[in-house]
Amino acid sequence: MELPDRYLLAVKLFLPRSERDDVIRELSEDLQSRVEETQATLGRPLTRADESALLRHYGHPALLAGRYGARRHLIGPDIFPLYWFVLRLALAIGVAIHGLIVVALTAGGRTGPAVSWAIAMIPVVAFIQFGGITLVFTILDRYQLLKRRASMPYCRTL
Repeated sequence: MELPDRYLLAVKLFLPRSERDDVIRELSEDLQSRVEETQATLGRPLTRADESALLRHYGHPALLAGRYGARRHLIGPDIFPLYWFVLRLALAIGVAIHGLIVVALTAGGRTGPAVSWAIAMIPVVAFIQFGGITLVFTILDRYQLLKRRASMPYCRTL
């Protein structure tokens, strides 16, 4: 099996089944025309190194296949501004609450392990908030729950 054939096979593995045949046919034609152009320019058949250089131009098979698929995202552009606002607000509140806990512990005369524990928990809380909020907004976007609600008559007056 030649190098271009193996490359196309690798690309095919990363493509959705419904698009595989069409994309591979298109890529195969494009690749074949480039091979013919390069051979005409060089005046000889391509060596393995020439084929490898030609395929490097296309990039990694998974990245090439990704260009042909539908754009995938966790949170779409319709609700991303709301997600970003909620995420920043939640993180700010979480950090503020932990800051108040540290101040209260220090003012109460507690120092050492309690204060260091409260400070060490700030990244943990931020990570949990980030994950939870992202998960909720991903579900909202995936099932288009916010879009359905915005189309309801009583929401239009708000």
